[in-house]
Amino acid sequence: RLPLILLLVNFPSAAFLAWSAAGIESRYRVIVVNETPISVESLVLMGAIAPKEMGPIPPGEARRVDIHPQQECGLCFRGRQGEIRLDGELDRCVISGKTIRLRIRSGGQCVVEREKSH
Repeated sequence: RLPLILLLVNFPSAAFLAWSAAGIESRYRVIVVNETPISVESLVLMGAIAPKEMGPIPPGEARRVDIHPQQECGLCFRGRQGEIRLDGELDRCVISGKTIRLRIRSGGQCVVEREKSH
């Protein structure tokens, strides 16, 4: 009788852990860091996902989003920081399990860093 009770109690926990692991493995994380003294008014991700607004991003702050790619294609960004237009490519082929960091620097310089898969 005790093993049956333990099984019934632990089954939901095991299912939750399996679901959580699948979510982590299928996500693609984007981190945008504003390293300037000027706010980024708008920054939109587009391509492998429906357009996703990340801004506004105040000076010195970061925004993070976990996405689940809807298709295997590239991921781009387009935005605005004062009079400066920001645009570029984050990744040519979005594959789940990656983390991309976009650093916004003075003069509209955008630096993309690809981190190891989790």
